[in-house]
Order: sequence, then structure tokens, then C-alpha cells
Amino acid sequence: MHMYMHMHTRMVRAHTCYVRVCTTTSSIRPSTPQAALEQHDLVIVADTTPIARPMLQHGWPGAGSRTRLLLWVCNRFDYGVVGDEEYYALLRAAAANPRVTLVAYTPFEHSYAREVRGVAWGSAALLRPIGLFADQAGPAAVARLEAAPRGAERGRSFFVTPKVNEARLGLAAALRALGVPVWTPGTWPHTAERWAGANCDARCAAAAVASFRATIHVPYAPSTFALFEQAQAGRLTFVPSVPLMLQWAAHEQLFFQATPTDFVSTGRGTAPLSRQHLEATEYYDPLNAELFVYFDSLADLQRKLAETDYAAREVRLRAWAERHTNTTSQRWKTLSTFLIGAGGRTV
Repeated sequence: MHMYMHMHTRMVRAHTCYVRVCTTTSSIRPSTPQAALEQHDLVIVADTTPIARPMLQHGWPGAGSRTRLLLWVCNRFDYGVVGDEEYYALLRAAAANPRVTLVAYTPFEHSYAREVRGVAWGSAALLRPIGLFADQAGPAAVARLEAAPRGAERGRSFFVTPKVNEARLGLAAALRALGVPVWTPGTWPHTAERWAGANCDARCAAAAVASFRATIHVPYAPSTFALFEQAQAGRLTFVPSVPLMLQWAAHEQLFFQATPTDFVSTGRGTAPLSRQHLEATEYYDPLNAELFVYFDSLADLQRKLAETDYAAREVRLRAWAERHTNTTSQRWKTLSTFLIGAGGRTV
């Protein structure tokens, strides 16, 4: 059984060790002949869905195809092609094709596609990433890890995620002013140098972040792979409560994907950040409550950082991670068996 994956390499590592039927080859390109695709039982395209456009434009997979196509929607399904009606028509046709399955990474992707762009694909099933790497860090990676957070007392410090919202809020500086020991690799968008200086790749960076006491993050997207990687490492994440996110969004102009403040690709035609919007994300899903501590203000964050029982929360978090790994790996196995064995379209 062959499964071809075309996605961000970090995504491949996140779950291929649990879907053991996979073999990967060279990358799909617009010029890839259909004969090459037909060598596989299942082709998976993820992050982002428009990568599949050349296949869909050429009518693949067609009625005579033996191969199934899985579009794993891990980002907005129209990322980079907002408003392209020809592309939307291709996705509607794909949703009706019995040889194509569309499945989302978070509940938000379904609501965005259906309610904002008018593209529905039937099944509301979810396939989340596991958050584990297929290969473990060797001695060289460990050495890079030791060098990565320069000058940080990782055992007592908190890692502030170096993304756009933390930068807009001046979060690291505000917490330092309160006496909270924090570390962050620079200020967005110039955050790479302190990792790159240590030649620290994604696997190394994930391990480096996990070596801090906990992570503090202001969400900018419905989900990220880093969220699951840190959960698997047993590291708690502190995030704003829904009321605080909405307050900051109104007064601080937070960036959030698929809202009018999304200046990357999906802002046009969207609505302001709302409670409904946030509750469709991984950060505010009750099933993921063990991953987070929610705070209502910076003073509340300061108090909770000091009072949280980290050992007890790690135990609960690792129990969640075990359940998540078992459930998600079984879903991947079931899906691949169903698609390849039965030729089904929905999950």
C-alpha cells in the first residue's frame, strides 16, 4: 500500500510514524504526469489546499483513476487565492467527486469554507495532527538545543511565543516589567536570528521551547502544529480567555486569520473576531482544556503563572496526549483503510 504525501515537511513528521503504510517520493509539481500519481493508492495534499489545483484542473482523479485524493485542509482552503471563483468551482466539484475526500484539521475550517466562501464539502469529520516527530533528536540536535535559548534560565523562565500579537501587545516587555522571568527569540517579524544562530531546525526549536517552564501565547490562527508538539512534550500553554481576546481584538487590532485584520491572504469578505469564531478553534475547544490555562488580564496571568501546580498539570497533560495519540492515529489508519479499501469519499 502506497500513500503519497505532499505537504509541509513538519506535517509529514507529525504523523507518518503512526501511519505506517506511508511511503513518500519526490514532490508533486504542476507538470507531474497523471501516470506518476496513479502509482499510489492514496495521494494526500495539505498546507495548503491550492497545491492540488493543477490536479483538479486536469480532471484528476477521474472516473478511470485507481488512486484516491485526500485534501487535508490544515489552513484556509483558499489560502493565497481568495476570491478566485474558478478555484471555488474546482473545490465544489472535488467535493462531489467520489474519488476525492476533503477533511479538515479544525472545526473552524468547515465553518470558514461554508459560511464565508460558500464552499461546503459534506463531512464535518476532523483529522488533527498528533504532534510527535517520526525521528528523535540525535547528539547534534541536542547540542543545537543547548545553544538555542542563549542566556535563558529555562527551568524557571516562561517562553513567550515570538509571533505578531505578542509583538503588537509588547507582551514580553510588559511581563518583565511585572517581574515575570520570560524569554523570547526576538521580536516579530525578526525572530529567526536567535534560533538560526544555533542552526536550530523545527525539531530542535520544539524541544527548546519544551525546556521552559511553560509557554505564553496570544493566538493568531485557529490552530498550529506547535500547539500539539508542546502538548506532547508535557508543556502547558497560557492563553487569553475568550473575553480578553475579544477585548484585545477590539482595542489592540490583533491579527487573527480569516478576519478583516488578516493581512496575509484571507481578510477580504470576512467578519470581525467573535466568540463563535474563537470557540471553533483548538484553543477554546473544551476537549483541549488540559492544554491551557486561561487568563483574564496581565495581572491575572502573573498570578496564575506563580500559583499553577505545574507537576500536576503535566500529569494531566500527558494523559491527554496519550488519548490524543491513540485516537488520532486510529483515525488516520481507519481513514486510509476506508479510502483505499472501500473507495469511500466521506469519513
